[in-house]
Amino acid sequence: MNLYMRKNFKILLAIVIVIVIGIAGAVSLPKYAGRMPFLLILLILDLYYWKVMRTNLWPANRILHYLVNILYWLPFCLLMSFIVASGIWSIRFWPPVFKIYLPGMALVGYVSKFGLYFFLILADILALIRGSVKLILRKAKTKGVFFHRWQPFLIAGVTLSGLTFAFLFTGMIYWVYDFNVTTVTIESLDIPKEFDGFHVIQVSDIHLGSWISDRPLKRAVAIINGLKPDIVLFTGDLVNFSADEAYPFRADLKQMAAPYGIY
Repeated sequence: MNLYMRKNFKILLAIVIVIVIGIAGAVSLPKYAGRMPFLLILLILDLYYWKVMRTNLWPANRILHYLVNILYWLPFCLLMSFIVASGIWSIRFWPPVFKIYLPGMALVGYVSKFGLYFFLILADILALIRGSVKLILRKAKTKGVFFHRWQPFLIAGVTLSGLTFAFLFTGMIYWVYDFNVTTVTIESLDIPKEFDGFHVIQVSDIHLGSWISDRPLKRAVAIINGLKPDIVLFTGDLVNFSADEAYPFRADLKQMAAPYGIY
């Protein structure tokens, strides 16, 4: 088997593995079954731009070379590990650290990569246009001139990806507990007078499954009670995957007080 065939075989094998993992993930995580085909798209993008990065920006130093390889493929490996592990062992029984940070780091890594993908796709489009114009004008007479990516776009993509990762990682560790209160006054002639001054507190996107400590929730409950609500409504994403994630926080949730109930 020559080198070209071995490379194609590895790519085909990787695609088959991702498809199998995607099917297993759809079974173990039915809520996210519709998103599993996206894994194949991610793999194709990763493989294509891995080749681009190796050709244009990979460091010559052997240690740095391996380090960059690891960092590049880490989000994909984390995502695959999360899906495989969830099929073997129900997420409900995972230690909180793994349940939170394994998918969290995979998500942060891939969202950061989208900035890299954007500039690399833009570089490819411009290179294709530039090469086509040269070909039409019969100036592309040497091999490799037709398709030439502009280095600044590659560097800009790497820079944006790094900045995005730093921003999102900070948000995952710190800003996740940065609660915001928005006040909205609703005025309408159709609202009965009995509701004048009625306080409705809407709470959303708490994601208790992403919390290791109950201290932030105690602070959130204090903020909610301090607003003197007449009724409290949780309108979505109280947990990540299952209701079990809210059980460790029942005592703190019960500290909320509203005369017309909490729903």
